[in-house]
Order: sequence, then structure tokens, then C-alpha cells
Amino acid sequence: MTDEMAMERVVQGKLEWAAFLFERHHKRVFNYFYKMTLNKSESEDMTQDVFYRMLKYRHSYRLGASFKPWLFTMARNVWLKQIQHKKQTILLPLIDIEPDRDLILENQLDLLERALKLLPEEDREIIVLVKIEKIAYQDLAVMMNASEGALRVKAHRSLRQLKGIYHQLLNK
Repeated sequence: MTDEMAMERVVQGKLEWAAFLFERHHKRVFNYFYKMTLNKSESEDMTQDVFYRMLKYRHSYRLGASFKPWLFTMARNVWLKQIQHKKQTILLPLIDIEPDRDLILENQLDLLERALKLLPEEDREIIVLVKIEKIAYQDLAVMMNASEGALRVKAHRSLRQLKGIYHQLLNK
């Protein structure tokens, strides 16, 4: 069963298929929010809000369209609403550090996390969506109402900027 087929059934009023989509995607949506907010409770609340909106706005889903970009567009809108509400910059870690990793790697990951926090919010978001959540540029273009080419350039520049910041922190 594809996501698109399940969502088509949800649109038709067979709401039990929403549970299938929730089970398949709630961890990725939660991880997106957690990487953007560093707050587990807030991320859980926003994840719940996304799936509530999925049901509420199910008729806005275009049959035959890719489900994942539609869902992450909703997630992004929830996150942007949260930012507007808080009126503060939200920071995120790029990689979660596991306790059993060696100290050198932990320090490198810490530097990478610090470097990512220094990027502008828009650049962080593109890196998270493309490199961590593996959203295709084509789908990201639809989500952000931008051209695929422009987003590729933006992602490349953002990664180059991240690398520069990382090396500056490394040499301090």
C-alpha cells in the first residue's frame, strides 16, 4: 500500500487509513521538529498537530500527488507558525550523539552542531530537509514554492558555509 493510496482513502472518508500514515511517518515528522527545536515535548505537540491537520485538511490533498511533500509542507507550516508564536530563533543539532561514541568524534559532532546553529534559519532548514530527511529537490521546490535549481544552489552554498564555519570553530 503506497502513501498516496492510503491518503486517497482518507480523503474518501476512510479515516482508519490515517493510522497507517501516522505509523509510517510520525517518527520522521517528530525528528524534523526535534532537530529544529531541541525540545521533545514541543516536537511531540507539533507532530500531533500535523496529523490532526492531515485529517482536517484532507480534502486539500490532490489525488495522485506525492504524499510526503504534502505532509512535510504541513509540518513546515506548523513549525513556521511556532516560530512566529515564539518570535525567537530556534536551534537544532545536525547529528544526535550517542553516549558510546569516542570523545574525539563527540567533539567533532559538537563542533558541527555549533556550526549549524550559526547558519541562518533558512539555510539550516534546507540542510535538514535535504540531507537529513532526504526530501528530493523536486519535492522541496513544491514545498517552498521555489525552483529546483535555486534550491540546489542554496543547499550547495549552505553546505559550503557550514563547512567554513565548522573549520573556523575547529581552528579556535
